[in-house]
Amino acid sequence: MYCFGFCIFYAIVGCNLYGNVYSEKTGYAYPIANKPQQTQIPQSNLNAQLAHISAVQMKTLKKLEQIKKTNLLNMERIHKETLAKMNGMQKDERCVVTDATIQCGGFCLSALHPLVDDISYIQKEIDSQKESQANIKIIQKETLEILQEILLKLTAIQKVNEANTPKRQQIESRLIPPGFELIGSRYFNIVTDTKNWADAEVTCRQRGGYLATIQNQEEYDAIKPKLMKNSWYWLGVNDIKEGGQYVSVASGHLAQFFMWNDLHYEPNSFEGEGDCVSMINDEMYDAACEDLKYFICQLDNLV
Repeated sequence: MYCFGFCIFYAIVGCNLYGNVYSEKTGYAYPIANKPQQTQIPQSNLNAQLAHISAVQMKTLKKLEQIKKTNLLNMERIHKETLAKMNGMQKDERCVVTDATIQCGGFCLSALHPLVDDISYIQKEIDSQKESQANIKIIQKETLEILQEILLKLTAIQKVNEANTPKRQQIESRLIPPGFELIGSRYFNIVTDTKNWADAEVTCRQRGGYLATIQNQEEYDAIKPKLMKNSWYWLGVNDIKEGGQYVSVASGHLAQFFMWNDLHYEPNSFEGEGDCVSMINDEMYDAACEDLKYFICQLDNLV
């Protein structure tokens, strides 16, 4: 009779302890990490420079969220195991009394011992969860501070560049010789005075540039609207030094872009009469350098 009373007493205590564990397990006694709030960063044309830092922040937050998820799964597993233990003890365990004071007390305490162990483990998991939540907040705060600092610096740089734009344009306008205009990515001067190839080259040099070499189709497409239809123009390319080796007079390098007229088997110079390259209506020809034609000057000597 006494043993039965002791068992009832300890069982009530055990159930109360288990109820505390369950209440902690189901979310009432420990905090669940809230989803980190998204802080809105001002939008500007500097977003490309911030993309890498944002990616690092997202990767870190995902990792911490995974840790939180793992901890919650472990706690759920422990809760289920504890329920199974309690159900097993309620069905299978019997207290056969020979010494109520010693036997019943030891039995009931041994039955409650797994619950005490589970409470200790769950408390550790809760502490770990709190630490993870604190780490998330710290990382989010530090990352936000870094982003804001970089944004301020980039904004300041942009303001300086914008303030210097008029001055830079004034300097460029002073450096660009008269007659040259920006066509595509380079400066050209299209001259409608007819000269032979050598005189055209001298004139371009006197104007501060070189007889032009077109570097690609995109550049030609930009120049084409500036040219008169059915008109010949000298280009700064020739094979005077070595037949078949067409060199840019500006850079000294082999020219890379041609639009030879295949119908006339261009280039088709005979006996050195067609050493200089000219252009008309989307086609290039090798022509006698003494011919008189319009010409195109370029400002740089890169091509």
